Amino acid sequence: MNFKDELKKLFETSPELLESKIVGVVGVGALGSFSSMILSKLPLKKIILVDRDVVEEKNLFRQFFYDVEDCKGRIPKVFAMKEKIKSKGGCEVEARDINLDADECSNLFEECDIVIDGTDNFETRFLLNDCSAKLKKPFIYGGVIEMKGSIFFVDSGSGACLRCLFQEPEIGSGDTCETVGVFPSLPPIIASMQVMECTKYLLGMKDKIIRDFITIDLKENSFIKIKVEKDINCECCGRKIYKFLENENKGEILCGRDTLMVKLRKERFDYENLKEKFRKDKSFFENEYLFEFESEGYKFSIHKDGRVFLSKINDIKNGFSIISRILGF
Repeated sequence: MNFKDELKKLFETSPELLESKIVGVVGVGALGSFSSMILSKLPLKKIILVDRDVVEEKNLFRQFFYDVEDCKGRIPKVFAMKEKIKSKGGCEVEARDINLDADECSNLFEECDIVIDGTDNFETRFLLNDCSAKLKKPFIYGGVIEMKGSIFFVDSGSGACLRCLFQEPEIGSGDTCETVGVFPSLPPIIASMQVMECTKYLLGMKDKIIRDFITIDLKENSFIKIKVEKDINCECCGRKIYKFLENENKGEILCGRDTLMVKLRKERFDYENLKEKFRKDKSFFENEYLFEFESEGYKFSIHKDGRVFLSKINDIKNGFSIISRILGF
């Protein structure tokens, strides 16, 4: 029995329905790498992987598919994950090494039938939520922290959106995997549940989708389902105000990492010229995706799309000043 036959037997419907479907995965760290690998085994048309980070050795204990060579090569997660899937014989994969801003998020939702959340911050999740509500396509929230995980199928056309459930927190105020960690057996559980709900949706089994907010606590061995009511006064799905689609890129301090990320405007950014400017620096490193160097005690990582990661900084204003002085922007 081949896998398509297994799917037909398991779901009692034709797996050919999946062959025209495209799924997006935003964030391919501990959570998204597992959901990506499982999704790749389905007969999908394509999966689109989105992430802005490179593989780091400190995260390998919870990111099972990456290895030390990926870290040494400073390989962006999406390209590393694409290769892992290719080596195991999965479906077509498109890798997008980008920061998910409003335009990129809208493009992703327009291309995909559904999007899976593998992020670790609520600013990006609220951006996904705005796109989902505006473009009337679902996404599946997933969260893992310490020994607790959660999942919520978000489809504001037929139920509550994420902002019906969560009040808007102060950006950067919440705990993440980077700040408090996560037990490594938790992400595969939540990712498996996300992929299951995704598969039900793509196969047209909407009556089987779990619409409750689900939380799992491995330490307490608990599994809780919470019914979420649609809030008619919700700013997003009730009043149709999509403010996270209107946010400007003003830079971001990455949670738990003392790193500033900014996106340089295309009209002022020449990757090759900038690379040559710092090539003679003894700390210079490059691969086909980015180049890095150190200056004045700060580490710069510059990607081809204009993203600049400035390490050892936790103040946006000061960070912009350093970038302007050293890079000349």
